[in-house]
Amino acid sequence: MAEEIPDRELENDACIGCSRTNPESLQLTFTRTGEDSVESQFTLREELCGWPGVAHGGIVSLLIDEVTSWCFSICLEESRFATREMTVRFLRPTPVTQPLVAEGRVVADHGRVVDLVGEVRYPDGRVTARGKVQIVRLAPEDYDRFKRGG
Repeated sequence: MAEEIPDRELENDACIGCSRTNPESLQLTFTRTGEDSVESQFTLREELCGWPGVAHGGIVSLLIDEVTSWCFSICLEESRFATREMTVRFLRPTPVTQPLVAEGRVVADHGRVVDLVGEVRYPDGRVTARGKVQIVRLAPEDYDRFKRGG
């Protein structure tokens, strides 16, 4: 069930992960791969390293946050939400300048809070990092306050 997710009008097109207009963005694109999963295929730029040839841990965490957010949005058809908590386990170095895949999957929907997992891996399946993510649905008034930064 691979279904490419078309670009869509984003309320904030400055996103560091997926924006098409922010020149610093990773410009990630996403494909729905199942009822509860989304993935992105990409190659990280060399300037995103921590150690030579190895992606900075903050960038790897960003990838997990981004793919699970898109998974939540697409698979659960939600638009008002925020990441509540994220734990990332780094299993091996994540390379720059090599093809990679990030996948997000819904694990459990508890109503207001949804548990997801995300991972970054080589195309052959070797996982470099795995994260557990909680995303919280926001009521319209909470979402408006969130957008204003308060």
